[in-house]
Amino acid sequence: MAPGRPWPFEFSIDEEPLDLGLAEDAAAGGPWEEALQEVGELKHEVDRQVDLLRHTRQTDELARRRLIKEIIEDLLDPLDHLLGTLNPSELSGPAKNWHKRLQRVQKRIEDLLARHHCEALDLTSPPMGSVTVASEEPRDDLPNGHILEVLQRGFMLDGALFRPAQVSVVRNPGHGQ
Repeated sequence: MAPGRPWPFEFSIDEEPLDLGLAEDAAAGGPWEEALQEVGELKHEVDRQVDLLRHTRQTDELARRRLIKEIIEDLLDPLDHLLGTLNPSELSGPAKNWHKRLQRVQKRIEDLLARHHCEALDLTSPPMGSVTVASEEPRDDLPNGHILEVLQRGFMLDGALFRPAQVSVVRNPGHGQ
């Protein structure tokens, strides 16, 4: 420190609160004025960068979620058709082995979807509005509303309906709705 210049910090261990005297020094045009101004500008820049980083993280998370939704949407139709046309009771030999392999692939895809909070709808008690009736057939041996066939499975993503199920149901005119 240059001789004859006063020490800009004024403090004592016993005093509360700790007063460094920087504000008074800057107000009086002392040697710390430029340094304090520079520190203030740096603090402002750091705050701006932190806000930018928060915004970038939020934007990245939204983009990631949008991409996951697109990928899941692209996977669902092939997943529905993977085993849909095969009747395991009609298969034998190598075809039966291929069917078992396809079942394992289907299970792995379903596990992957579940890891991203995408689950198939439980049609025994589906949420309201999650099932679309695609076709109706008269059948005297079954009650009205009984699901004959699931044409397309429905899925929930993050607890919300992602894709409704499409089903074929029994509808007998003249019977109770």
